[in-house]
Amino acid sequence: AVRRFEPAAQVQAWRPGGFAPLEGFEAWRALLPPGADHRVLLYVHGFGSSTAGSGGARFVPELAPGYDAVLSYDHPTATLTPLENAQALLAMIPDDLRLSADLVAHSRGGLVVRSLVELLEWQPKLQPRRLLTAGSPHAGTRLAEPERWDRLVSLGLTLGSWLISLGGGAFWAPKLLEFVLKAAAQSTFDLPGIGAMTPGSAVLQQLNQPDAPGLDERVPYAAVTSTFAIANVAQQGFRQAFASLAMQVFMGEPNDLVVHTASALEIDASSRAFTADQQFRASVDHSSYYQDAGVQAFVRGHLGA
Repeated sequence: AVRRFEPAAQVQAWRPGGFAPLEGFEAWRALLPPGADHRVLLYVHGFGSSTAGSGGARFVPELAPGYDAVLSYDHPTATLTPLENAQALLAMIPDDLRLSADLVAHSRGGLVVRSLVELLEWQPKLQPRRLLTAGSPHAGTRLAEPERWDRLVSLGLTLGSWLISLGGGAFWAPKLLEFVLKAAAQSTFDLPGIGAMTPGSAVLQQLNQPDAPGLDERVPYAAVTSTFAIANVAQQGFRQAFASLAMQVFMGEPNDLVVHTASALEIDASSRAFTADQQFRASVDHSSYYQDAGVQAFVRGHLGA
């Protein structure tokens, strides 16, 4: 049931008017002809989202003038691990292309792009160039622990309602969250895509081992985190709901409502030291990173856009 409400793995390409699917190798070759090097920007959404529902996918088309193509990766986030998502993405790209890719991700998507860079063998068809994550649970999030799935669902639906009330779009898919909650109620915890975000998970331990020598120089990383102030929410009912949920999960620890603030910066914490220009701290909620002017400027600076 969860699988039914997750998007199929599919890459979409930005064209004037919106994103459209790249269906099959020939569609890739028509967009990015073989025989030449192409620079692309690849955006990867977070848990329970999609290209259509992600704020980042509304921002990255603004960077299109600096690239041969702007791409977005729709993928299932509950039933597959980030590594499986990365493997599926790589399999979609024709072997005769040569793409130099800037990778921009939101939330769980950061674990997917890191898997692509750190865990898979590099191939000429996709050469990572720069990587940036926003609100990604590099050290996990307590909302991914099975006993807190009910709060993950509550927060997702509350955030979705709040965004709709402000004229935005739903951030998480309500039907998907409903089935996640039913799985938790039945003690059916075998959803590896969520389990990957649990603090101390095998996925996070593998990702946060020291990287291969020279990787830091070949692919500069940057990370965005946030400390969200509940007082920023004007609507009293939503403010009370957010404050209650955040306190239950994070017990006063700074967070963006989904990921605690420190986790979004803990990439290879034992071996990687971020410089000041490789990190940015915002004060937005988890759904609003790429709508923030400061975050947008930081992204442009890191990508040289």
